[in-house]
Amino acid sequence: NGNEWRQFTYNQGQSGRGVIMGGMDPANLKNMDLINIPTLGNATNFGDLLAAGYIATSVSSGTRGIYGGRYPSTTPVSTNEYFTLASNGNSIYFGDLHINGSYGKGAASDSTRGLKAGYYNNNNAIEYITMTTLGNGQDFGDLTEGRAYPAGMNNGIRGIFAGGFDGTGNQLSKKTIDVVTVQSLGDAVSFGDLTRSCIPLESAVSSSTRGVCGSGEQYNGPGDVNRMQVHMDYITLASEGNAIEFGEIENLEGAGVSTLIRGCYGGGVLGGPGGQSIVNTISFITISTTGGTVDFGDLTRKSLYNSGCSDSHGGLGGF
Repeated sequence: NGNEWRQFTYNQGQSGRGVIMGGMDPANLKNMDLINIPTLGNATNFGDLLAAGYIATSVSSGTRGIYGGRYPSTTPVSTNEYFTLASNGNSIYFGDLHINGSYGKGAASDSTRGLKAGYYNNNNAIEYITMTTLGNGQDFGDLTEGRAYPAGMNNGIRGIFAGGFDGTGNQLSKKTIDVVTVQSLGDAVSFGDLTRSCIPLESAVSSSTRGVCGSGEQYNGPGDVNRMQVHMDYITLASEGNAIEFGEIENLEGAGVSTLIRGCYGGGVLGGPGGQSIVNTISFITISTTGGTVDFGDLTRKSLYNSGCSDSHGGLGGF
């Protein structure tokens, strides 16, 4: 890059496999669904998580997916579990989260390190793991402000966390966007703002140049939840600034998975009127353009507050 040598990791045979897992309907789920992101079609069974739960987050390299921080926790400590993206099968214990009970995180990763940031109730902690080796989470730094359920985006160098929820008595959604350098420890700095406050959860996708944040719940005070915020925002990952409207999304609060070209959103609830209906639909966008989502196919079952990762997202540009 003109300043330092990095191993070029972009095109190493990533196949476009996306895994969408966990959630609720309304019972807690532990199933893992597989989709082939470059082609349209319905999901197939990948395997099972170690336990059922929702509001967890996932990070991934080109070979390994790591899921953790589910609610409710089924052990005395909150854990991560991993699976090999190229082969179907059940997940395996990876290690413990750095802070116990920390569900509701946002997630971002490059090809070797995964970050999880913020958590319920209103915390600003960021932790990291090295995805190639098993082990517990480690302290990374802090977000600019405490919040839960931010969306995570990445481009191989930067991790970006957008939106979220102030779960204290204020009960307000956020529009803050923060940025960190994935391979260096330290606190986040301000990137800009979303076009509107929202709780995007895992509803974000990214190429190596652009991140697209799906919409979600908008809280304007205790008990005042609005599920009619159907607008997606996008940012240019390499430069700071406020988000720009991308288009409308049909299914809110679904898990996002992506290649460098296409982003898919699976599950969630219908946006607009009737927004309480949990769905199994998958929709997609072309990340380099703007516009509304288009039908992709269906998950094997309905799920809300689920999580997703892929072997070919924008964080794997890594050079």
